[in-house]
Amino acid sequence: MRHKDTLVRGGVFAMLAAFASTAGAAGFQVNTHGIKALGQAYAGSAAAAEDASTIAYNPAGLILLDGTSFSGGGHLLLTRNRYNLEARRTLIAGDDGMVPGSGRGRAEENSVVPHAYLSHRLSDNAAVGIGLYVPFGNASSYPGDFVGRYHAQSSNITTINLNPAVAFRVNDQLSLGFGAIVQFIDADIGNEVDLGHNLANNIIQQQEGLSADERDAIIGALSHNFDVENEITGDNVTFGLNLGLMWEPVEGTQVGLSYHSKVQHVIDGRARRPQTGSEAFRQRLESTLADLGIPDPGGIADQALGPLGAGGGNIRSVIELPEVISLGISQDINSQWTIMGGATFTRWSRIDELRFEFPDGSNAGGESFQEGAPDLRRRDLVQPLRFTDAWRYGIGARYRHDDNWTFRAGIAYDETPVRNARQRTARLPDNDRLLFSGGLSYTFDTHHSIDLAYMFVRVRSADIENRENPARTRHVLEGESRTRAHLFGVQYNYQF
Repeated sequence: MRHKDTLVRGGVFAMLAAFASTAGAAGFQVNTHGIKALGQAYAGSAAAAEDASTIAYNPAGLILLDGTSFSGGGHLLLTRNRYNLEARRTLIAGDDGMVPGSGRGRAEENSVVPHAYLSHRLSDNAAVGIGLYVPFGNASSYPGDFVGRYHAQSSNITTINLNPAVAFRVNDQLSLGFGAIVQFIDADIGNEVDLGHNLANNIIQQQEGLSADERDAIIGALSHNFDVENEITGDNVTFGLNLGLMWEPVEGTQVGLSYHSKVQHVIDGRARRPQTGSEAFRQRLESTLADLGIPDPGGIADQALGPLGAGGGNIRSVIELPEVISLGISQDINSQWTIMGGATFTRWSRIDELRFEFPDGSNAGGESFQEGAPDLRRRDLVQPLRFTDAWRYGIGARYRHDDNWTFRAGIAYDETPVRNARQRTARLPDNDRLLFSGGLSYTFDTHHSIDLAYMFVRVRSADIENRENPARTRHVLEGESRTRAHLFGVQYNYQF
């Protein structure tokens, strides 16, 4: 039976494909490292070292902070994704049926992204600090009857950077910063596998002389009636670095350049598919096959639900998260006004595909490319993505009203790494976006201050024309997605 090479695939690639469009940045990047930067649409963040969050944006900025400083807070992300989608079947020749379910609706997700930083000035020429923030991540979910459930159902991805850093003043104009990054990743992803449609295809291919009515009966009895829930979990810890340069060519002008290195994760995880171990599910499948007159229904069920079919097991993936380079300029106009601008480059092209393998001894597998290969569990499973490099450009302004009040505003344009509608899925309905933001700071006294900010994110309407690839059910999800997001941020600062 050929079904054993297809059933195990469903949703395996969901693990990292679940890095969906996050509210504050294109792709699955998270820029919400500090509230002052949020209020300026991240414009010039590599040059505007106003508090200890400079550890994340440019560690060289530590040299511009006095004494000992603490900054801690978080962002509330409210994401609203309106979608109008339909899914059609393309696996079986002559079958133009549609996937049942709800194709129109609004997926809503509310997330809190925290951050905390501590900096200390050692001398006139040296400073240190440590930060905790989120560089990549996503949380999203669709209703249970979502028409695209074989492509995506739920996603909960978190990465956290622990980032100690040090900065040195080279001379009166130039400072350098160096940081080490310990990055944690944790993923919990869900979708469904259309086990019944895979079986229908394989049975039709192996049964000669079927009439159109018999073929339609097999499709009607099996397709979408034996869905297997798929939950993928995985985690890893890895290391990277960030570097920074801060240059003050003339008084009142700051130029900042920062670099975050790529990081490589070897993610060990597990695919859990509860229906494959359910006796009631097995009996229902066997009974349906027997009613259709299919020979050996018990043997077919054993293969379909076993370790070389849809059975779960251990998985592993190696992925490189991209390096990020930012250039920022901050220019004082007078004692009250400062304007800033900048550009950020993310090398998304490092992510060309998602590749998973089943480690030796795992309780899962997929058929080899070559017939008769000795170990059916060694086949790599590949989902092409073909991300492209992307830029973000921003401009902002800061107005110091008096010793207590400071106001900020900014606008930015953020490019998507998603190449076209065929690479765009329900997990990644990303497109180019505009960011509009404003914020304020209030200083209570020499020790205490607070920052507030708001950002509105308008994502360009995104066409979707994506074929479900890993499970080879070839359901094509088509339609349009439109995302809007609101970000609210608050941060408390304490100067020792």
